[in-house]
Amino acid sequence: MIRTTVIFLFIVTVFTGVAFGQKVKYKDLLVLLNARQYDQAEPFLKRYLAETSDNASAYLFMGIIYQEKAFKSDVLKQAEGVISFVDSAVFFYNKCLPKLTDKEIKKNDENYQMYTRRDLRTGEFGIKLSDIQLDLETRTKALYERRDRVILLRKYYQDAEAGYVRSNSLFKSLTNSFNAKKELILQADDTLIFKLERLSTTFDSSQLSFKNYKTTLQSLGKTGYNQVVDLQEIKDFKKEGSSLADFMTDDLKLWDYAGWARKTLRIIKDEVYPHRKELVAFDMQINKMREKIRKDSVLVNTQELRRNPLFDELKKWDTDPMPFSLFQMKISELEYTSDLVAESFLTDKDVSKKIGLIKQQQILLKNIDSLATVLVNRDWTADAVNYRHFIADAYGTPVVIKNLGKSTLDFARRETALKKQELEDNMSLLKWVISESDSIPLFQDVPDESRYKPLIIAETHTAGVKQSDGMLTGYFYTVTPSRTADLKAIFPVDSVSIKQRELPLIKGLSLAVTDQSYFILFYSESKVDGNIPVTLAKISRVSGLEWSSVFSVGFTPVELKFASSSGELSLKTVSPDGDSKMVVLDKTGNRLQ
Repeated sequence: MIRTTVIFLFIVTVFTGVAFGQKVKYKDLLVLLNARQYDQAEPFLKRYLAETSDNASAYLFMGIIYQEKAFKSDVLKQAEGVISFVDSAVFFYNKCLPKLTDKEIKKNDENYQMYTRRDLRTGEFGIKLSDIQLDLETRTKALYERRDRVILLRKYYQDAEAGYVRSNSLFKSLTNSFNAKKELILQADDTLIFKLERLSTTFDSSQLSFKNYKTTLQSLGKTGYNQVVDLQEIKDFKKEGSSLADFMTDDLKLWDYAGWARKTLRIIKDEVYPHRKELVAFDMQINKMREKIRKDSVLVNTQELRRNPLFDELKKWDTDPMPFSLFQMKISELEYTSDLVAESFLTDKDVSKKIGLIKQQQILLKNIDSLATVLVNRDWTADAVNYRHFIADAYGTPVVIKNLGKSTLDFARRETALKKQELEDNMSLLKWVISESDSIPLFQDVPDESRYKPLIIAETHTAGVKQSDGMLTGYFYTVTPSRTADLKAIFPVDSVSIKQRELPLIKGLSLAVTDQSYFILFYSESKVDGNIPVTLAKISRVSGLEWSSVFSVGFTPVELKFASSSGELSLKTVSPDGDSKMVVLDKTGNRLQ
């Protein structure tokens, strides 16, 4: 503190006169120089050198002052200054060297006190010319090294920063063309691949320059800079990656453009490009199956088509991909046309099965209609861009696909109308049994003009009375799946109890013994002489009508039972009070009790 105060007072007293035009005395200036007060000494030393050109010590100290500045200046912000200071320092050292002689040192040894050292041989303190010359050579070498390193440091720093700025510009230029990752992936082409590769290369070059910058920075010693790169992953390019960075900051957060570019390139090359070829191949597979159905009338299994992993791959980048919509429509059409082939192969004329098949076909047609409508009404402006590669390779233009959707929609609606009528026709068949030119109703509320009055409608047969030429007779028909009778019989009825006007009072019972023989019983709820009139007939596949019998019972008939061992038929009757009585007939229809 005392030393600093003394020097300050010295400056004030000695150099006050200098400020008023007096000549600078080097001995006075040497006090500041030996005290390393270079900032205070510099302006006076410059003035002194402007007036004096033969003082080697003055040149030496001027070089030291510039060397100090070269080593203290900011290596990044003041790089030009560092270079200038180095050049200036070397200049003054070079001015000093020719003037350094043993005579100069002996004459002005007080000017070189900083080089005083003990001679190891004699033990005496002294100043050697060789020591000063070696020091200047060492200083010059250090200065040149610093200048070269600062120049290299600045280059690496600028290259790193410029490379990052270029990477940022390339990234924004690339991503600004897309609204979302879906579009970037779906619209990828060779131009995009080139841009991604250039972005990756540019960023890698920037990072290499930064690595070289850090290595050079360490060789410069303490500089005040210690930037550590922290790469930030880009997950959503619409929200991340657009901001720049301050390369002067120690915690240097940089967007990992190369990482993002390489990841995107891998997806495009390993997934998207192969996937496009698979889409075209899959579409061709569907077309071949469709043509095979048309030409060869073969059945196809569409479940494997629907389980194709392509569908999951499609939805990986797009929740509503156009090819998926197209393929679903075409596969549904395959299912329908395959069902039509299956229908043509049917030999079983089961009307119920036919109705079930038609209903299934209606479901398929409804699905085709829905899928075709969705396809036609898609956002084709976006689809034409996102799926232009698939469209170009498989269909040529978006119009072709859209027209395919329209024609499929028209087909589905035409077929729907046909199947609706076909279903109505077959539903109508369920209500009748066809026997040659006759249609026997399988429902109770028959029109008044109908010749048939059903009394029994069972799953396998029907029976009732038929009006013919003013007479009523009993009829029996089997009910087959195809609604065509394979067994029929006409039998007489009790004309006294069974009359046209009495038909609402006539009831029926039946018993099927396997599918070989049937018992048909009619009775009237209107009693005759206190008894209930009964008409009973047996029909078999072997003999047709085997027998018929007319008789009376006291109670209402409720059940028929057949004993296969004896061939006897039992008729259970029940009174209004709940009493029951059995009536038994032998195998020829004669009443036993």
